[in-house]
Amino acid sequence: MKHKPVSIFAALLCGTILLFTASPAAFAASVPPAQKKPADPTANELAAAMKQLQTNLDELEIDIKGTVVDEDGKPVENVRLEIRYEKPVMPYMTDNKYEVERRVVSGDFEIKKKGFNDVELKFSKQEYFLETFHFHAGFGMGPDEENTLKQPDLRVVLEKRLPTAEISDLQREKLEYNLSRKRKTYCDLDGAVSGKNGNGQVKMVSIPLDEKPKAGRYLELDFQRDEHGEIITREFPGVVNREGESPKYPAVYIFRLHSDDPEDGMIVMEDGGYLKDHPFDGKPIADRQAYQKRSREENKIVDDEWKKLRPLDRRFEAPKDGYTLKEVSIPVEELLLITGSGKSFSVHWRGGYRWMWFRCGNHYGKFSVRCGEAGTSSGVDLGALNDKLECFFHLELYLNLKPGDTNLRSFF
Repeated sequence: MKHKPVSIFAALLCGTILLFTASPAAFAASVPPAQKKPADPTANELAAAMKQLQTNLDELEIDIKGTVVDEDGKPVENVRLEIRYEKPVMPYMTDNKYEVERRVVSGDFEIKKKGFNDVELKFSKQEYFLETFHFHAGFGMGPDEENTLKQPDLRVVLEKRLPTAEISDLQREKLEYNLSRKRKTYCDLDGAVSGKNGNGQVKMVSIPLDEKPKAGRYLELDFQRDEHGEIITREFPGVVNREGESPKYPAVYIFRLHSDDPEDGMIVMEDGGYLKDHPFDGKPIADRQAYQKRSREENKIVDDEWKKLRPLDRRFEAPKDGYTLKEVSIPVEELLLITGSGKSFSVHWRGGYRWMWFRCGNHYGKFSVRCGEAGTSSGVDLGALNDKLECFFHLELYLNLKPGDTNLRSFF
């Protein structure tokens, strides 16, 4: 667990102090006696600032109260708690000091300690999943510092480890649609559901764009299309490429499950994704500071989304009913961040994160898709719909090989 930088100011401060203190004897020897000057007042200011940093660190207090419960809200007895305290070694903060404390807690617990700006809590018990929490504080030297060392009501929910199931899984495979190579890659589910492929496993298959998958049950990446089968596009006001044209982007990315069973389908675990409430509005930002401010705000949105969505991969018991969706969509605004001003724009390809339950041939599973990459050259043409478009999503999928079994716990 690395110590986070307290601020740009503090980093510069440390470097300057090193300059003043690295070799005073050599510095004094290099200056003839007649040329020696009185002490630089800046050195006194830096020393005072370092002293203030130490004071701020000494006054920081970890104050955490909480309770450990199971999934039914009942207190859990005899839970091992490992507490790792961390702080920088003063005055130069080039290294960190650690202290580790171990306890056994039952239900309620309380942690109090001064003089540390970072703490990690690990709750563990046999037959339960490990739960880890991390809290941090700055030194009061930066405008955006956050202090999370005070937690008056921390609720720790330990999830029971149930027996594992026989799972067919994929890790970070590419679900792809490639106009440059005129090929697409889909996820064939027949082998796991009906055993047609002989190996009882899901697999990825690459075929030409104009070819229909041979599998009866499969998952594919596609786009929203009109009545003629053409991809529906989206333009952003004010955005033009080097040729003076408005790039057209696929308006909606579609993840579609094909199956002849009318009871098969998907359930979205959480209706959300990166920057879903912050689509590009076409208004250029000419001022650099304003652009940087917006970037910081959007990065925080991304971080908050990860915190919300990360626990979804720990859901292991699929619901029995409710699989009404045949496709799940992600709008292009959630995938592309367009920035720039005047006639200069650029596109960043990011976002688009989903976890879904799915039922296929009376087999239960779950999968996630997260944005991988949109090809084409650069600038505003990145992710645009043309003959160079190459896009893919990372696919993570788990399917119980026993019909009717909703248990998706494995060693992942």
